[in-house]
Amino acid sequence: MPQFSLTAGLLLLSGSVVAQTSVVSPSPAAPANPVPVRAARVAAPLVTGRVTDAATGEVLPGATVVFPDLRRTTAAGTDGTFQFANLPRGRFLMQVRFVGYTAVVRTIDTGTGQPLEIALTPAETEIGQVVVTGVSASTEMRRSPIPTNVVDQTRLRQTAFTNAIDAIAHTPGLNQITTGAAISKPVIRG
Repeated sequence: MPQFSLTAGLLLLSGSVVAQTSVVSPSPAAPANPVPVRAARVAAPLVTGRVTDAATGEVLPGATVVFPDLRRTTAAGTDGTFQFANLPRGRFLMQVRFVGYTAVVRTIDTGTGQPLEIALTPAETEIGQVVVTGVSASTEMRRSPIPTNVVDQTRLRQTAFTNAIDAIAHTPGLNQITTGAAISKPVIRG
């Protein structure tokens, strides 16, 4: 009858403690370095599916597929398909959402490997009363705490100016300093 010994140890990695257990066999066929055995969940096969409109059968690209318990999310591709890799085996809650459609919530067995067909029904939402208001430009100018003056194009066309500062220099609160021909510097309120 072969005898087995069980060795256990703790390994400290980046501030977290990881338990490692290995089985050592004294038989001559055993390798020199025993392989550690992990007590982790076995990964399920690829979870795939397609999201469609229940009424028309059209694919819904960009639909959001979420496994909230596993904190895994993906979006459906242009052909409406999605896939998750490396999910643990088991039964988990899955949510599928798309704008303008009612969300679908299902419990999915990730170990089956069968492709999922998700059909979303359009959500009929009714919005309340919509009120559109507007304010004229003259009202906005009166509400502004900053004094505002408008130089209209008729005034600009009445006289010929050599530069833009000369054209607006006669506006209240604005003056100019001229240092030569066609050279002007604006002075705003002193």
